[in-house]
Amino acid sequence: MRTVTVSTIVEGPGIEAEQLWYDRSRWPSWIAGFAALQKLGEEWPLEGARRVWVTRPQGRGLISETVRSYVAGDGLALEFEDAKVRGVQRVRFESDGARTLADQDGAEAGTAPAAAEEAENGNGTGEDGDALSSRPRRRGRRGGRRRSRAKASADAEPSSE
Repeated sequence: MRTVTVSTIVEGPGIEAEQLWYDRSRWPSWIAGFAALQKLGEEWPLEGARRVWVTRPQGRGLISETVRSYVAGDGLALEFEDAKVRGVQRVRFESDGARTLADQDGAEAGTAPAAAEEAENGNGTGEDGDALSSRPRRRGRRGGRRRSRAKASADAEPSSE
């Protein structure tokens, strides 16, 4: 299981930081790859509420999240699933009244059922039939960097006009 943790200190009381976290108009500015909200339960962020969103092209695709626990002023835990993986994500807020520490951690719990089935059938998205293979994405990123460096070099050269 792979776990990732991110901690951020923001100026302001905990209640304000938490309200910003749950403000759906701000999600595109801080949720990695967020493109559009597909569905949001009216009771968000209360336990049992669902959020379904889609990433930008070449992202993870459709993401489904269900809140498993929520404590106002403390944070929430949710389960997430996309076409390839599923897992748990938590956010916790700690404040001294002037500044707030937001701790976010996520852990992949395994492959999503659809991805596991595709991998077993040899219909995965990777070159070798592995639904979790990231080789095609890595090549794409390296190519993108080369193009960016080439463009930057071309832009930096003095014009002969």
